[in-house]
Amino acid sequence: MGKNHIERILYIDGLLREDVFPSRKMIADRFEVSIKTVERDLDYMRDRMAAPIEYNRNRHGFYYAEDGFYLPALFLSEGDAFALFLAHHFGSVWRGMPFNKSADKAWDQIAALFPKEVAIPPSIFGTHVLVIDQSVPASAEYWHSLLQAAITRRKSRIEYRAPGYDECVSRTIHPYRLVYHREAWYVVAYDEYRKDVRNYALSRIHSVVNSDSRFSVPKDFDLEQYLDPQFGIFHGSESFNVRLRMESWMADIVGEHVPEHGRTFVTGDDGMIEIGFETNQSEELKHWVLQWGENIEVIEPESLRYALLEVGRFYSKTYFLKK
Repeated sequence: MGKNHIERILYIDGLLREDVFPSRKMIADRFEVSIKTVERDLDYMRDRMAAPIEYNRNRHGFYYAEDGFYLPALFLSEGDAFALFLAHHFGSVWRGMPFNKSADKAWDQIAALFPKEVAIPPSIFGTHVLVIDQSVPASAEYWHSLLQAAITRRKSRIEYRAPGYDECVSRTIHPYRLVYHREAWYVVAYDEYRKDVRNYALSRIHSVVNSDSRFSVPKDFDLEQYLDPQFGIFHGSESFNVRLRMESWMADIVGEHVPEHGRTFVTGDDGMIEIGFETNQSEELKHWVLQWGENIEVIEPESLRYALLEVGRFYSKTYFLKK
């Protein structure tokens, strides 16, 4: 859809909303295009924009059959459009998904509206900016099937290979949500075999068949009970308090990874900083703390201190160098 096409649609929309009852010829003459081109514009508005356009034989022109209808128009400044380009360029979350081609097409349409010269031309991203995409590959077909199952609340039969296993198992699931976390897609679903809500990585799903059997989402279902967007999407436990102790320079770094909501900072008499927050991801939190090594001390929970102690014992036993 080029710039002229957009201009014609906006022009037609304005005439229809003002009850001018424009004819095909009126529009064609205004833009010096053919009657067929105008007919394609009208069909596009009906089919792609759900515009209730009808023809009035008495007035010999078109009109909106629904009062108050407005096109889902998007008016962007150059800066807005450039910001949208940034979002599209860095949106690796959609790479390999069904919407990827549509997103590229939509960007091409918006890019056509840019003036010939902009302050920061989009072409710089090919030469001056590098995007390292480490997204875990997933089937777009399965993603779309699970999304449809979640929308229509239909049960899905999946073949799933758990980590460390060679064979797949069959599971009947009730897809509740699709979740993108740390460059990988997951489906949060009720597992009829486990009789519990589980998280399945789309990269390990080998087939999806949606059935006609329907399910209902429990009224008390709360997604936050099963994941913590900051730390992980593993099957969560009850939320627990966490307190970490570190030097002030390290607090700045760690603070960037801990959401501000519910977070506390306390400075001790010795200048050390304690950060407090809540999570329900005990296993993920353990791995997250380990990456900071000796720079962080866990104050609570006690269970995490013991878990880290066991890791230390393993390291000591495995890497101890005998003379």
